[in-house]
Amino acid sequence: MNYFIKLAFLFFVGCIVGWVGEFFFRRFAPVKSVSHKWENPGFLMGPYLPVYGFGQVICYLVCDFYSRYTPHGWLGVIVTFFIMAIVLTIIELIAGVIFINMLKVQLWDYEDEWLNFKGIICPLYSAMWGIMGVGYYYLVHPYAMDAVDWLSRNLAFSFVVGFFYGIFTLDVVFSFNLVVKVKAFADEHDIVVRYNDFLDSINGYKVKIKESPKFLLRRFALFSDRDFRGSFEEYRDRVMNGRIGRSLERGREILANNANAVVQKIMRNDDRDDADMAMASMTELAVDTDEALVLENVPGSDSKKTAENDNGTGKQ
Repeated sequence: MNYFIKLAFLFFVGCIVGWVGEFFFRRFAPVKSVSHKWENPGFLMGPYLPVYGFGQVICYLVCDFYSRYTPHGWLGVIVTFFIMAIVLTIIELIAGVIFINMLKVQLWDYEDEWLNFKGIICPLYSAMWGIMGVGYYYLVHPYAMDAVDWLSRNLAFSFVVGFFYGIFTLDVVFSFNLVVKVKAFADEHDIVVRYNDFLDSINGYKVKIKESPKFLLRRFALFSDRDFRGSFEEYRDRVMNGRIGRSLERGREILANNANAVVQKIMRNDDRDDADMAMASMTELAVDTDEALVLENVPGSDSKKTAENDNGTGKQ
């Protein structure tokens, strides 16, 4: 029982310290995969991240075992780096797969990072976990051992840990109620919901709190809004508009490449008039393609009805 309380204490500390670190990292880190704004990381309302709590517990257990066999000098640092990088990356991978594949919610996205795996893990962040693991082992773990030893001799502090777990449990139940609704929406539209983007849609729909220290109000505002469907539809429209933008960009790039190829081929035959006509045709086709894609994909568009009327099939 005493050992369980120790691990519960470490999970408690890891959740809070990890949340604080992630909170500032997402605001100031010079990497492409963060939002660079104040936001509550994770899916819970409170200032804690369970994935860091599990990471803290696993690191403590690994270090407790590993400390008996640690090589001396730089070899020990290198071995510690790779062990921590692998262990923490596995934790990140498991958490990401659970949320994306089972709950259809994406809490982080590494798609812009080099050699990423489904946007869940990547070498850059694995290296960061390794560096953090080395720092934990050599700088934090000795003090963690002392803190756990102190807790074992002052069990009255366990009431503080118990109070945390009471609030934490209520938060998990409360937040999973939302995640279940988000999953139903994601299944209906066959998408994976980026959680903080979804919250931004609801804030735009109701409260409009963006880069504000009152970011926690976003979660409370969400639950006070009864019209979940309207919020979901607004998020769907944002996703659809993003897809349309990417499709148009790819379409214009393909058309530009084809136009250049045609013009170069004609100019090699010294027929500049035909080259100008070909370029004008390609430009007109690009404009028509943009309009067609927008009319076809924007929700509420009556392009299909217009096409039917043009063909004579839409007359009453």
